[in-house]
Amino acid sequence: VNLLGLSLVRNTVVGNPEKGGISGGECRRVSIGLELAGCPPMLILDEPTTGLDAVSADRVMRCLNYLCRKSEMTIIASIHQPKSSIFDLFDNVHVLMKGGHVVFSGRKNAVLPYFNSIGFPIPKLENPADFMIDVISGLVNCKQNQAFVAEDLVGMWLEEKDKYSEGSLKRADDDEQQPGLRSTPASTSPFRIFFVLYKKDVLGWVRSLPLKTVDILTTAIFAVILAFNQGAGVKAFDDVLYMSMLTNLYMGMLSVVWAITLTLHRLGSAEREAGASISTALIFTAADVSHFADHLIRPTVYSILYYFIALPRMSFWEFYVVVTGVALSCSGLGELIAVILPQNLATVGGIIISFAFGGLLNGFSPPIPDLPSEWIVFPSYARWGIEALSLAEYRQYNDWKTQTGMNNMSYKFSNWKWALAFLFGSAFVFRLISFPFFRKRALN
Repeated sequence: VNLLGLSLVRNTVVGNPEKGGISGGECRRVSIGLELAGCPPMLILDEPTTGLDAVSADRVMRCLNYLCRKSEMTIIASIHQPKSSIFDLFDNVHVLMKGGHVVFSGRKNAVLPYFNSIGFPIPKLENPADFMIDVISGLVNCKQNQAFVAEDLVGMWLEEKDKYSEGSLKRADDDEQQPGLRSTPASTSPFRIFFVLYKKDVLGWVRSLPLKTVDILTTAIFAVILAFNQGAGVKAFDDVLYMSMLTNLYMGMLSVVWAITLTLHRLGSAEREAGASISTALIFTAADVSHFADHLIRPTVYSILYYFIALPRMSFWEFYVVVTGVALSCSGLGELIAVILPQNLATVGGIIISFAFGGLLNGFSPPIPDLPSEWIVFPSYARWGIEALSLAEYRQYNDWKTQTGMNNMSYKFSNWKWALAFLFGSAFVFRLISFPFFRKRALN
C-alpha cells in the first residue's frame, strides 16, 4: 500500500462510476497491487495509463519505475504516446509498427541515435515518443531516402539491429550500478499472505453486516415461533422427534444457502488472486476461517432463544453443540455444492439437496427400520442431527414409552457421540473435498 502511494485511501471502498470511490489513477494502482501480492518475478501490463489524466499516468509509471529500482522484478508495459517524462522512465524500448513488425528494440538511450542514423533526426523540444509514432506512420520524410515509405523501416532495422542488440536488455542505469546494490525481493511468508487474505475477508464480512442482520433476525424469529409452538414441559415421544426435525431442517437449509452465497462471492476475487500466483490453499483457508463466524452466530442465536423459551430437559450445552454441528456440517455441504454445480444452479440445487436430506432422508419419517437399508440415510445431516437432539432429550426421560419408541426408531443412547462425530467430521470432510473443485474454479 505504501509502495503504491495508496496510504491515504487504504480504508476506502474502491467503488465504481455509479457509486463513486477512489480515483482512476488510484484504482489502476490497486489493480497493480493485486498482481504484486503474489511477488511475481515479472509483471506484464497492457496500456496501464490508458484512460488516465497526465498526472495519474505519471504517478502510475513512476510507481512501476520505483518497483524496478527496488527489486529484481521485470516489468513489461505497452504504452501509447507517453509524454517525455514517462518515456524517460523506461530502460528498454521495443517499437512496433502496424502488423506487429519490429522497427527498433534496445536501450532507451539508443533509440534516438538509431533513428538519426537512418535519416530521422528528432527536432528540438520534440517528444521522442510522438516523433517515433510519426515516423512509423510515414508522416516524417527520410533525409537519406526521398522515396521512403513506412514499410522500409522493417528492412532498415534488420540491417542495423546487430549494432544495437548487444546489452539491449540492461536497465538504463546498469552501467552505474555497483554489484549487489539492488536488493532482491524477499519472498512473502505464507503466514503473512494468509493474514492479509483473512483481514480482507473479515473486512468484507463487516461491510455486509446489513445482510447478516437479516440472517440473524430471520433465525431469531423462527426460533421464537418454533419454541412457543413446542411449549415448555414434558413432551411426547413424537413431539421431541418433530421438534428435532424442524430444528435440523431450518438450520440445515439456511446454513447451506448462506454457505453457497459466501463461497460464490469469494470465488469472484479468488480467480483474480490465484491468477496473481497466490496460493489457492491460502485463499480457501482464509475464506473458511473468516466465514466461521457466520456458521457460529446462527446456531448461537437460535439455541439461546429456543432453549430458554421451550425449556427442553436436556442441558443447554447438549442442545447447542448439536445445533452447531448441524450448522457446520451443512455449511460444508453448501461449499461443496457451490464449487461443483454451475453458478446459476448452485442455490436452487442447494435448497433441493438440503431439503431432501432434512425432510425426506432424515431417519424419522420414514423411520430407519422401514428403509431397505440404513445406509440410504447415512450421509444425511438430519439423520444424525435428529437422533442426537432426540437422544439428549430422551436421556432425561425414564419410562417405558420412551424406551419403546427408541426401539421402534432403532435409536440407542450410545449413538449420541457417533452422531456428533458425524456432524463435526462431515464439516471437515465436505470442506476437504471442496478444495480441489475450488482450486479448479479459481485457476480457471
